Amino acid sequence: MMSPNLFYQDFLLCIGVASLIFGLFLLFFKAPDNNIYQPYRRSKSLLAAGYLVMSLNILFWGITFDDRFTKPDVLDIYNEIIAIYLLYIIFNYALCNLLDHHYLTRRRLLTDAFRWVGVIAISALSMLPLFEKIRWGIAALISFLLIEYIVSFLYKFRKLYLHNDKVMANYFADDKRRFVAWTNRLILLMVVYGVLAFISIFQGIWFNFFFQCYALVFNFFVVISFLNHCQPYGDIEKAYMEWEEQEKAACQPEITHSKVVYHLLESKLKVWVAREKYTEPNLTLDSLSTYVGTNHTYLSRFLKETHGVSFSEWVSGLRVSKAKELMRKNPKDKLENVAYLSGFSSLSYFSKVFSHLEGVSPARWRDSMSL
Repeated sequence: MMSPNLFYQDFLLCIGVASLIFGLFLLFFKAPDNNIYQPYRRSKSLLAAGYLVMSLNILFWGITFDDRFTKPDVLDIYNEIIAIYLLYIIFNYALCNLLDHHYLTRRRLLTDAFRWVGVIAISALSMLPLFEKIRWGIAALISFLLIEYIVSFLYKFRKLYLHNDKVMANYFADDKRRFVAWTNRLILLMVVYGVLAFISIFQGIWFNFFFQCYALVFNFFVVISFLNHCQPYGDIEKAYMEWEEQEKAACQPEITHSKVVYHLLESKLKVWVAREKYTEPNLTLDSLSTYVGTNHTYLSRFLKETHGVSFSEWVSGLRVSKAKELMRKNPKDKLENVAYLSGFSSLSYFSKVFSHLEGVSPARWRDSMSL
C-alpha cells in the first residue's frame, strides 16, 4: 500500500503539471487582434506567466519532497514567501490592468521589482552565520512585507473597483456589471489562496492536500472565467473609453443649444420616456444617443445642463419612479418582480438605488404607503 507521503508527492507533481498546462493554455490562447483588446492580451500573458511560476514552485516542492511539511525550516519559509510575493505581483498586474489599462507604469514595475528583489536579498543575507540567531525574526519581517503588499494591493484594487463601478453606472447592462463583480470575486479568492499557501508551510500533509485541491479548483475557475470574458471585453473597454470622453467633455465650456435643436432633442427624450424604454435591459448612453440621433458626448452634456443630472442618475430616477408606480398599483407584488419590471437587473441593485434616492428601502416605502 502506498504511504501518504508518496501519495502526496505524486499528487503534488500532478498539480504542478496541471498549473503548467493552465499557463501554456493561456499563453497560446488567441485573443482578438484589435487594439481595444490590447489590455486583455497583456493580462492574459501576465496570468500565463503567473501559472508558469506557480507550476515551477509546486514542482520544486514535489521533486524535493521530504519531511518539510511536518518540520519546515526557515529556508522553506523564505522560498514560499518569495514565490507567493512574486505571484501576487503578477496577478495584481493581470487583474488591475483589466480595470485600468494605464496601471502598468514603469515606476510601479520598478518599485515592485525593487521590493521583491529586496525580500530575496534580505533572505539571502540572513543565511550568513552572523544572522543565525535572528533568522526567524527575519522570516517574520519578510512575512510582514508580504502582508503589507497584499493590503496595499487590496486598497488599490478597491479604488479601481469603485471607480469602474461608477463607470458602469452609465451602462445598465448585466454583462458589464458582472465583469467588474467578477474581478472583485477573483481578488477575494486570491487572498484566500495566499493565506492558505502561507499556512500550509506549517501544517501536515492532509492540510496541504486540502489546499492543493482548493488551488486546483481556484485555478480552473480563473482560467475558464477569464476566457469566457474575452468576447464581451471589447464592450467593456468601449464603456471606459466613452466614460473618459464624457469626463473630458464635462470640463469643456457649456454648449449653446438652438431652440430647434433643444426642442427636437427634448421631444425625442419625452417619447423615449413615454414608451418606457428606460426599463429595457442592457441600456447604455450610447444606445440612447443613437435613438435620439446624436452622439453620447453631446447627450451626456445635454442631460447635465438641462436636467442637472448625469445619464445614470436620470435613468435611475425614472426607474425608481416606475417602481413606486408599480408598488402603488400592486402592493402585494414581489419586490423582485417590481425590480425587473422597472428595469433593474437584480433586487440588491434595485434596493441600493432606491434607498439612495428615497432614503428608505423599497419594502419600508411600500409599507408606509399602506398605512
